[in-house]
Amino acid sequence: LDNESLREKFLKTRVNLAYLYDPKTMPESLREAHQQLDELVDQAFGADKYLKEDDTARLQLLFKDYFQLTTSVQEV
Repeated sequence: LDNESLREKFLKTRVNLAYLYDPKTMPESLREAHQQLDELVDQAFGADKYLKEDDTARLQLLFKDYFQLTTSVQEV
């Protein structure tokens, strides 16, 4: 399913975010969509591999780039 189809499907079900993001009730298609997005973000920010559930490594990667970007802006 593409993103628009997923969006329409979830809007029609009228479930709330708490239900959608509860690990016990999260639809598999939503879980897969988030995994694909995480993989793309990991690659875009220079990770050597998909970081899976390693939130600490992902945050370190993101904040390293954020620090570099904000430091270079302040110097201008």
